Amino acid sequence: MKTTTTITHNGIELELVGVYTKGEQGTYYDQDGSGTPYSPPTFDVEEITLIDSNINILALFSSDDIDEIESKAVDNLTD
Repeated sequence: MKTTTTITHNGIELELVGVYTKGEQGTYYDQDGSGTPYSPPTFDVEEITLIDSNINILALFSSDDIDEIESKAVDNLTD
C-alpha cells in the first residue's frame, strides 16, 4: 500500500513516500513441512523530500542510508 510518513534522519525532518507492507505472522511448521514463515513489515521508499519542499532528494542518499531510512519508516508505521 502506497503511503506517506515523516521521520527524522541525522537531525533532518524528511517526508517519505513509498510502499508499506505490514508483513505476515508466520505459522508453526507441521511435521510434513507445511506452514508459512514469518515475514517482517517493509517500507520501500520511492520519494524523499525535505519537509515543506517539493524536491525529491532520494538520489542524494547512499544505499545504506536508504536501508536505515526504510527501517525508521517501518518503525514509525508499526507504532
